[in-house]
Amino acid sequence: MSALIVVGHREIPEFIPSVAGAPFALIGIALSIFLSFRNGACYDRWWEARKNWGELLVASRDLARQSELFARRSAEAADIRRRILNLTVVLSDELVRYLRGGDCPADSAKRLLAPYVCDAVRASPHPPIEAANQITRLMIELRENNLLSDIEFSMLDHTLSRLTNAVGICERLKSTPVPFGYTLLLHRTAHLFCFMMPFGLRMCSAR
Repeated sequence: MSALIVVGHREIPEFIPSVAGAPFALIGIALSIFLSFRNGACYDRWWEARKNWGELLVASRDLARQSELFARRSAEAADIRRRILNLTVVLSDELVRYLRGGDCPADSAKRLLAPYVCDAVRASPHPPIEAANQITRLMIELRENNLLSDIEFSMLDHTLSRLTNAVGICERLKSTPVPFGYTLLLHRTAHLFCFMMPFGLRMCSAR
């Protein structure tokens, strides 16, 4: 379009209007402000998501490390630890599926969980939180069987709270997009600037 307008300015200038170049400076300032706001907001969201996923990874590793406390106390405790770690993997996997929608390529719930637990997680309206609830039930079972002390239970529960907090932050990022006003103003200003610029090229070249 710019090329056609510039050619029209040269060949049939009486039919192609020209626009003074001064307004483009004002529109350019507005465009730069809108772009700065939007870029800043998008970068903040990306950086928060990156830190939050890192926290999810670290909390998962901490839970695996801390569960070594009771793993050797009995065969039952070792089996429960294995189930807790499997649920931790499923929590992250189901979170990805929950946020993106569609199927889960890894399908860790079906591979790692007992059928009735897998069905409970998948039937829940919020699968990642249901996986966390299943971990809590296993921790309660350990405490009731005296395989876990109060202090150890509190420590593991704190780590599990970090996991659920990460899930909540991911949900907030998904459900709170960049403000519509930023997008609308940026798009309209950019389209207006790009549409009007070719009409001002003649005035600029004449100067």
